[in-house]
This record gives sequence, structure tokens and C-alpha cells, in this order.
Amino acid sequence: MTKEISNQIAIWSLGKDYTYDSDEFQIISYGIELILETIYKLIVLFVLGGMCGILPETIAFLIGFSGLRANAGGLHMKTSLGCMFAVISCWLLSLLGMYVHIGSPLYIGLFALTFVIVAHRAPVSTSNNPIKDYRIRKQKKVKATIYVVVITVIAHIFVSEVLTKVLIIAMAIEALTLIPKEKGGEMYGA
Repeated sequence: MTKEISNQIAIWSLGKDYTYDSDEFQIISYGIELILETIYKLIVLFVLGGMCGILPETIAFLIGFSGLRANAGGLHMKTSLGCMFAVISCWLLSLLGMYVHIGSPLYIGLFALTFVIVAHRAPVSTSNNPIKDYRIRKQKKVKATIYVVVITVIAHIFVSEVLTKVLIIAMAIEALTLIPKEKGGEMYGA
């Protein structure tokens, strides 16, 4: 369904001079499709978070998980539905962390684990998002590692204990998506 909608938006924005087969049309249509799917996933998470009375925690999850993912990348599912289930699963795992007592040693351990994984593995290149330019790879790695440090510091200084847990766990889960088995330099499931 999103494919048809994105094609119609691409036709509207490019005009009728472009054919479905043109590279420019395909690129624009694919970009619009990704935006629509992202909006759909955000709406689903916000509705679930609102229905469960955990909207601030849902926002904290998105800041931790999606904020890091923007520069670190990670494992991708083959279908939009698979991606939606994976995101909901990561969201639920992060929220379950609210109910676990996390002392300082565990916080430090989660931060260290996340930092080390991100520093060594980010950014992950996939078939849909190959990152071959060394400068871009280096820039994304630096941004991802800085993001982990800054969000962790902000969470411990300015955020409630519950939201801090969600943020830290969400970043740790995202970091774990950077270490799946590889095949020929590409990630499985990409």
C-alpha cells in the first residue's frame, strides 16, 4: 500500500514527464516510501504508548534507539511488517527495563558495552545503505559514539530514573543490532 501511495506522491511531485522506470523516479518514490513507513511506525508506537499510559517512556525509547540508529545503522528486517514487529519488540524490552533495579555498576556496564560496540562496529553498511566512503564512515562513527556519551550523561543528570533506564537500555539494544553475523561484508537480514 505504501508503495502505491509513494508512487502517486512521486508522480505528483515530479510531474508526468517521468516514467516509473527512470532512476530519479525510483529514488524519489523509495525515499517517500521510507518516510511513510517511518511515520506509520511512529504513529503505532505513540498510540501504543498512549494507550498504556507510557508516552514519556516511549519518547525516551525513540530518543535512545532511533537517535543512535540514525548514525550507527544496524540490522534491518526484509519486510516492513517484520521491521514493525522488531521495533515493537525492542520497545517492549526497553520498557521492561523500567521494572528492573539497575544499580550504578550495571549502568556503567551497559554504557561501556554500548560504547565499545558502537566504537568498533558503527556504522553498519547494508545492501540498502552501503557506506563506502571512509570520511562518511568516520563521521558517522564519531557522531554515534558522541551520541552515546551525551545521551548517557544527560540521562543521568537531568532525567528521571525510569526514563534514564529506558534511554540506556534502548541504546544498548540498538548497539546489539550492530553485531549480527556478516556474510561477505553485508549483514544478514539486510
